[in-house]
Amino acid sequence: MKDRKIQDGVDKRTYRVSFDKIHEVLPGFEAKWPVEKGVKKLIKDLERWKLNQEKFKQRDFYRLQQIEFLYETGQINDELYFK
Repeated sequence: MKDRKIQDGVDKRTYRVSFDKIHEVLPGFEAKWPVEKGVKKLIKDLERWKLNQEKFKQRDFYRLQQIEFLYETGQINDELYFK
């Protein structure tokens, strides 16, 4: 399945994130893990799962493509509930 988010080999998506809400809801919140530790754990887990290019390109890794598949195959309705 072709990834529509990538055009000419470039991922065109952008994400703008604000952490204002977490500070409002949980004042004084501090993450227990630094980013570097999280990245190292993620790499270790991906290696353990033997994630490769073929597996990564499956629709299971793309939420919207999976939803489209479920809808097109009649497994979910217009409100995205399972039938």
